Amino acid sequence: MKVVARVGEVSVVVEGLDFTRRQIRALLLTVAGIAASLGTEEPERTALGFAVITERADEPPQEDYFTDD
Repeated sequence: MKVVARVGEVSVVVEGLDFTRRQIRALLLTVAGIAASLGTEEPERTALGFAVITERADEPPQEDYFTDD
């Protein structure tokens, strides 16, 4: 059996052993703990606020500008 536990930058590969679900879960939690202790950098946050996207419509034909009324 091959088990790969990967959390963030930490990866553990185990081959040739039979694991139960409980052992795999324990391994995954251990790897997650190591990854959490290494991850001292804060994730990049997006700026709060809003954005407006506007598009200009095509210019109307000239006959719509001027009328003979």
